[in-house]
Amino acid sequence: FVDRHHPSVHGGKSRDAFSLWSLFNNTSSKPGEKLLRSWFARPSLDLEVLSQRQESIAFVISRQELLPQWKTLAKKIKDVRGLRASFDRGGLLLADYKAALSTAACAIHMRDMLLAAEASAERLHVMARLASVGSTELAELSNMIFGIVDFEASGRKDERAAKHICVKENVHPQLDDLRQSCAGMQNVLTSTAQEERARLERHSLMPQYALDDQLYVVFITQLGFMLKMPMPEVRPEEAEYVERDFEAAGLALQFHEEGEGFFKTAKCASLDDK
Repeated sequence: FVDRHHPSVHGGKSRDAFSLWSLFNNTSSKPGEKLLRSWFARPSLDLEVLSQRQESIAFVISRQELLPQWKTLAKKIKDVRGLRASFDRGGLLLADYKAALSTAACAIHMRDMLLAAEASAERLHVMARLASVGSTELAELSNMIFGIVDFEASGRKDERAAKHICVKENVHPQLDDLRQSCAGMQNVLTSTAQEERARLERHSLMPQYALDDQLYVVFITQLGFMLKMPMPEVRPEEAEYVERDFEAAGLALQFHEEGEGFFKTAKCASLDDK
């Protein structure tokens, strides 16, 4: 499994194109690809294990009529370890919860199809393992996620930002209280930005900012509420005068990045106190 690139008569871009791995890797999911790669990287010497793998592969190949549907389901099964790691870190990304739902539903469906397709009287090892995995837990997981996450509201969030989950109402009273207290926050921030814009225009600091969406109030953890607006293009000899104008207008620059300045103002400080 060398990643260095070089020309390949097989059309591949890496040394894998010349390997047995490239010939056998017809997996449909990332977990399946990782498992197959581990088999090639650390081959087993246990004859029983090798026999079980061969029997399982032979069984799947013998059901050609079901292979397309199995592959479609397998593609929707995500890396469970990666999802668990994200949840353990407190991840709230909408994509992770969608992936968990997809994985649970497709795993249940694929498990039932595989068990129903087995014709031999003596159950294969892989089938015994599948039968030992109860679908009840996966179904409960799906129902729990559906009962907590508001997917419709989560999908309506700002397209420019990473989508995090929105929790449904009546899941927990403390969350409902927080939702109610924050419900009017957007209106407060908008009106504050409009008031600050009008005040800065009176100080002649806003002529270059023609668009309303170029000045708004943001909240940053540990720094609180701040006014964000484009930084003016200033020649070195004018820097001192512009700094004085900002100070006279009550603008305390906290930091700037990518041409945007983040300022603390009296109104922002009052929002911090609230």
